[in-house]
Amino acid sequence: MSALLGTRVVDLAGRWGDLAGRILAELGAEVVKIEPPGGATARRLGPFAGDRCDGAGSSLTWMAVGRGKRSVVIDRDDADHRKALTDLLAGADVLIDNGDAGDAWGLEPDPSTGLIWASVTPYGLDGPKAGWAADELSIEAAGGLLALQGDGDRPPLPVGYQQASCHGGGQAAADICIALYERERSGHGQRIDTSAQAATILATMHASPWATVFGANVPGTCDTRAEVREHHPGLPVQLLWRTVDGWAQISFLLPGMGEDTSHELMAWAEREAMVPDDLAGRSWRRWKAELADGSLSIEEVRRMFDTIATFVATRTRRQVFDHGLATRTLCAPIYTAEDVLEDRQLDVRGYFQDVDGLRRAGAFARMTGTPLVELPAAPAIDADADLRDHPWPARPEATTASPAGSGRRDGVFDGL
Repeated sequence: MSALLGTRVVDLAGRWGDLAGRILAELGAEVVKIEPPGGATARRLGPFAGDRCDGAGSSLTWMAVGRGKRSVVIDRDDADHRKALTDLLAGADVLIDNGDAGDAWGLEPDPSTGLIWASVTPYGLDGPKAGWAADELSIEAAGGLLALQGDGDRPPLPVGYQQASCHGGGQAAADICIALYERERSGHGQRIDTSAQAATILATMHASPWATVFGANVPGTCDTRAEVREHHPGLPVQLLWRTVDGWAQISFLLPGMGEDTSHELMAWAEREAMVPDDLAGRSWRRWKAELADGSLSIEEVRRMFDTIATFVATRTRRQVFDHGLATRTLCAPIYTAEDVLEDRQLDVRGYFQDVDGLRRAGAFARMTGTPLVELPAAPAIDADADLRDHPWPARPEATTASPAGSGRRDGVFDGL
């Protein structure tokens, strides 16, 4: 049995919350996507299959966020449609919107009835930027993500696919699951205010607290983007290394592990007779300390790195990665999208799924007791029109006490 089996969700979200409904559907919820007569915005977001936007089903974005959902068209100018939406909401456990369920749709969601009402917006429902217009790029910037990306010789650049809206939708799905759990204990619904900006900040991991701890931005980002990072004056840091079939990331930065990585690579190269005689037979496990105390010259260290570069360029990414695993050192392949599709680990675990002739990403988690649902393809526009005439039965009135009889609202995970 799936975790959210029997949970009913009305999805009015735009791009900021689209992923939330998709995740809830994977957890077993019945999710109804409410679309305007022209179809949801996600149907017109690229990239597109065949590089062609038909406004219906060619959007790869829609194919991803629409999977597992049902589709009902609601025309806001049609009184019967508006009533049908009100009736659907009366039977729903969860409502996801952009914070505009009242103004845009004329609804009056009421968490006191037990409804979980989640609003996913760019900046949140209050504060000086609440209600500001925003696009993907502006929220990636406002969340600090953009400052961490790009190369040092040019302005920051976004990655090719929207990130902030995915973070916002993913955070909203987690928030909703927590609220549903709390409702099981207290019997009460509640309003959830999810900010895509705040969710993006959380996703920057170490970068957001870096300034608080160190009083500066992460080295090599933001205002230090163009500065050359150095192991030692005159010895620049290099992270990406050319291989026979692409690139690998090899790091020598971490104290101890960085020196171990250089030593193991030099030892490997020496076994393959690719180390100059005067550099052979040495231990490189303390080269940073030896460089600092003068017992090792900077020219010798440069030649060590040149030797590693020449050697790694004769190996495949897989060989470099296997070496890193075997020696517990900091070597990793840089994957292309094609590499991910061909990854044996994912293949053995049956991660990818074929849906309507296309290979799709599979379940984000494996749970033995409440497995995720294998989702069907995203629906055609108004594929579930019958729900306008035959909506879900109304949700029972909210209780004033949990099944345990407390009715209290302590910490959500109190007692776990």
